[in-house]
Amino acid sequence: SCKKSIISGPFGSNISSKYFVEDGVPVIRGNNLSLSVGIKFKDDGFVYIAQHKADELDTWATKDDLIFTAVGTIG
Repeated sequence: SCKKSIISGPFGSNISSKYFVEDGVPVIRGNNLSLSVGIKFKDDGFVYIAQHKADELDTWATKDDLIFTAVGTIG
């Protein structure tokens, strides 16, 4: 298994709106996921965090990763 093959979070105050910036590393949220069979991922409506915050969180998604929501609404 790969390092970080299963992760959970970040949650709550670690990635709240106070960290959002105009441009930076995109954050995948529930509204970027879809219940539609033909559209699984929506690459618009991102919010962004600064690179230093992304490095601090050390949580990355790459192409073909599976992403689930733990809390929130899909779409």
